[in-house]
Amino acid sequence: MVKEVACQQVLLPDHSVHSVQWIDLPEVGELPIGCASFLLERYLNHIRKCTFGMVRPVQTASGVSFRLLVIPLLSFEPPRFDVVNEGERVLLPICGGVLLRKGEADGSFSLAGWKLDAGVRIQAELTGYHPLLLGKVPPSALGRMFYRYTQGFIHRLVTVSYLAVVAGELIGKKVEARVREVPHQEGRKT
Repeated sequence: MVKEVACQQVLLPDHSVHSVQWIDLPEVGELPIGCASFLLERYLNHIRKCTFGMVRPVQTASGVSFRLLVIPLLSFEPPRFDVVNEGERVLLPICGGVLLRKGEADGSFSLAGWKLDAGVRIQAELTGYHPLLLGKVPPSALGRMFYRYTQGFIHRLVTVSYLAVVAGELIGKKVEARVREVPHQEGRKT
């Protein structure tokens, strides 16, 4: 079964990255109880699987980190769960890691699921993220291109495949993702 995943990844005026991907599932009537916990658990497992265990999500009382061996690529504060749009969201505030520009820990990553008029939407969103790989501020065309074809590409690939896996689990059939670029947030292409 082929499903469309809406995507956008842009650089905002404050030189932070905004990346959003979502999938609508009209055939799913209800979200699982504890939807946000379900989405986070599936995401952490997906990171481990799609990187062949090279990147390990580690969850402790002080937060979550994605580690390459012992190196924290990205670190997050403890998950914050809340209700949004007739659904649930888990928010992971970014607080460190070697992929974060020093002194710029004000972004977040979130996973959410909510009811639509017909079905449900599952969404992943990265906001206010200042990647080290963009280089200097303001980023040059080369810095944007370097980020786009390295970390930006990997983030998008992992997130789209994650949404397809979650959709397949909710629908009960294997889902193949087809990406559709959408205008969601004003910004410059990374």
